[in-house]
Amino acid sequence: MPPIAAPAVPSPSRAALLAIEQVAGFLRIARILIEDGRRVDLAGLEGEIGRLCALVLDLGPAQGKSVKPRLSALLGEIETIEARLAAAAAPPA
Repeated sequence: MPPIAAPAVPSPSRAALLAIEQVAGFLRIARILIEDGRRVDLAGLEGEIGRLCALVLDLGPAQGKSVKPRLSALLGEIETIEARLAAAAAPPA
């Protein structure tokens, strides 16, 4: 019987990119729901961001620079959601 191959482990930069895409997808859905006037539970977001930060901290300088534009875009999405939530929570004028 041939040996069982271990599952492929993504490189640190690939793992970080996958985590960024996962968080970005979650944020896109959250923004759409917020813009539709629906409530969104963001309770799990902090843990996902923490995991993403840990992955990024493990990157070397060159790898870190390569994910910087995607992290910047992610921050922009978070800021957009923050602004939409603040606007939704503001009392009507």
